[in-house]
Amino acid sequence: MGDHAQQLQAFPQSTCVRVEFLGAKRGRGLVASESIGTAEVIYTEDSPLLVVQHEFSRLCGLTCSNCLCFVGSLKDAIRHILTNSGNLSSVARLNTLPDAFLEKHRLVLGPVVPCGEPGCEAVFCSEACRQHARRDTLHRMLCVDAKESRHWRAFLAHARRHHDGLVMAGLCVAQVLFEVRFKGRCLPEILQSFLQFHSAPWESLAPTIASTGEAPKDGRRHLHTDTAEGRVALLQESLALLKEALYPFVQPTPLENPPDILSTEKAKKDASFARLFELNFYSHLMGCFALVCLDVEYVHPLNRRLEAFYRNVLGTASSPLDSFWGLQPDAPQSSVSSEERLEKKAQEAAEADAVEVLKGLLRDVYVVTRWNEEETLDAFEAGVSQGSDALREDFRGAPLLPFIGAGLFAFGSLTNHSCWPNAEADFPLPKPSLEVRALRPIAEGEEVVISYIDESLSLHERQKILQTNYGFSCTCPRCVVEATEALLVLMKAPECADGAQLEDLLARRTGIPVGVVSEIRAWVPQEQVACRMSIHPRRYMHAGPAIQPGF
Repeated sequence: MGDHAQQLQAFPQSTCVRVEFLGAKRGRGLVASESIGTAEVIYTEDSPLLVVQHEFSRLCGLTCSNCLCFVGSLKDAIRHILTNSGNLSSVARLNTLPDAFLEKHRLVLGPVVPCGEPGCEAVFCSEACRQHARRDTLHRMLCVDAKESRHWRAFLAHARRHHDGLVMAGLCVAQVLFEVRFKGRCLPEILQSFLQFHSAPWESLAPTIASTGEAPKDGRRHLHTDTAEGRVALLQESLALLKEALYPFVQPTPLENPPDILSTEKAKKDASFARLFELNFYSHLMGCFALVCLDVEYVHPLNRRLEAFYRNVLGTASSPLDSFWGLQPDAPQSSVSSEERLEKKAQEAAEADAVEVLKGLLRDVYVVTRWNEEETLDAFEAGVSQGSDALREDFRGAPLLPFIGAGLFAFGSLTNHSCWPNAEADFPLPKPSLEVRALRPIAEGEEVVISYIDESLSLHERQKILQTNYGFSCTCPRCVVEATEALLVLMKAPECADGAQLEDLLARRTGIPVGVVSEIRAWVPQEQVACRMSIHPRRYMHAGPAIQPGF
């Protein structure tokens, strides 16, 4: 579950942007084909090339193995979390929560449809998704038609234990094999879908042990990902497992190898496939994913339904529920007979019991899914006491975590970074459907850029993160303006005392139009800039050109 590969497609259709080569430093990027207004949707991508759900999210979120939508009822979601955490006593208590109670309050998204193959844990949101996955996707090769799936499960277990990127790399290799073996597509064409992005050897994105000055504590190689040596060791171990799982698919089946096919052609094919299992290729895949994959996050739709449930219960509750929520009941609207009153009280008592069970279960879920039990329980209890506002999508006390993962997108992964972005990537639907909107007007011919990091950080913090995680230093207009201003402050330039004069000087020093300088300085509070820039001003002067490593 949570590991997803789509049928490879061409670039999404968009009249707003085009792909252009922007020079050796920036590589390829997206450029506006026409003027784009603020908040306008620039492009959408409904079909990512690859999406992987992060391991913690996978353990906390039950999703369709085909479309990655959340599946099942609130009961299924709670059972998934508590079972994975080993909380069997709470799972037993879950069985006392009536299904009719969940259906009444619309706390059911849909069915949970199992794959049906022995040992397969994949589930689907519908029979249609199940049939599509079994017939037309990677699931067919790895599960339905696989003679033995234990080697693939061993690879996944190792990858999930060490690094989510290994799961994505394994899926990528498997997807290439599937497209060629099961769909008859050309190997170079499929490879190009993944090799078109910026890349670098994965180990080159981490420091060596010698440069860190730290040796392994037990004197042997570790599979840690914070050093180059650790990454190489991890890649070698993972690749051995992947080869054992997938190499059987490299060999042609009898139907694919009729007598009239020359052995030389078979040798050529096998040699081409062999590249997929080379360490250098595997390392570059991991480096590519580290550099260009987008964070994928979308909310669990049951949180919104829980909010509606709380609101409705609060609006119609009698004393048992009012006692539970700490609110006063509404005045009765009309007189009823004693029989009706007794029946209503029985229904309300059953409802109150179900709510009590649900509250305890959600509390258990909250403890499992948050890192600091003491702090988060306070947040959860505070959220419950707020009634209808308890489970807003942005409220930290929402019991069900969002989907969190990483995705490779045809357009999205070609969009370059800027600390002063003119666009923002989002996932407004409860599925991995990317939407990119303009944050401000974008002129025709202007590059469309997003921020890979938290742009509220200081210049030094941003540059450090970008250099460490992405291997380049940002030279966007904002970084240039902030670095220049920091130098002027350090030099005690007299223009620093007057905002207009300072902006004029910044424009002359940087070559950036004064209007853009003003917009950048207004975008970040001036006192914040002065405070941050005055701490370590010299560090910002060593920022080199943006580096976009090639393959």
